[in-house]
Amino acid sequence: MKTIKLLAIGASLFTSVTAMAADNYLCTNAGSERSVKVIYQAPGVAVPCEVQYTKDGISQTLWTAENLTGYCEEKAQAFADKLSGWGWQCNQQGDGMMDASDEDMTPAEGADGN
Repeated sequence: MKTIKLLAIGASLFTSVTAMAADNYLCTNAGSERSVKVIYQAPGVAVPCEVQYTKDGISQTLWTAENLTGYCEEKAQAFADKLSGWGWQCNQQGDGMMDASDEDMTPAEGADGN
């Protein structure tokens, strides 16, 4: 019984860390760039987190999660998919796992894809 619990906990942690690995997107269209990034408040911890959208060098937080693991990653992917539907070419980027100290947190106007 103890072994099963340990395996379940290990699998859960592995899944959480794997989910956090590549949830940053760089989107381009006609020479313009947009980014969608999952920002973690503490390195290696899935929550709290936020989804940050940057256009024209100005960033804003679109979504946040305090307790729900996977929420930010799901929202980031869905927003990158929405940008793709608007004609942007979005690609997942590198290693993910950004924490809040890695980014400027300047608020911006709406996330309308323009």
